[in-house]
Amino acid sequence: MSGVTLPLKKTSLPIRVVMEAKGSVIALETMKGEVYRGYCMEVQESLNVRLSKVTYTKRVGTSCELDQVFLRGSQIKFFVLPDTLRVRYEEELQKVLQKHKENQEDNGR
Repeated sequence: MSGVTLPLKKTSLPIRVVMEAKGSVIALETMKGEVYRGYCMEVQESLNVRLSKVTYTKRVGTSCELDQVFLRGSQIKFFVLPDTLRVRYEEELQKVLQKHKENQEDNGR
């Protein structure tokens, strides 16, 4: 799989957090309501993801095992990432939230 991979410092914080999940077990839900859970092998800046040893659960609840799967970032609704990533980026996330609050106050909201 080829793709442009920028240094992590140049990408936005949410994308950096997802990119750090490489090698971890993650889950994600697609726009169609399907759930994929497996080892994150690769994440591109467009949030295209390659998973291995995947458990695929259909919207109706039936599931099956897949060796590998590639999902386009535009089809992913949300990610469920390991707590270790939240802890690692907690300080940066707090700074972003504080800046967002200050911007809202400056705009009179």
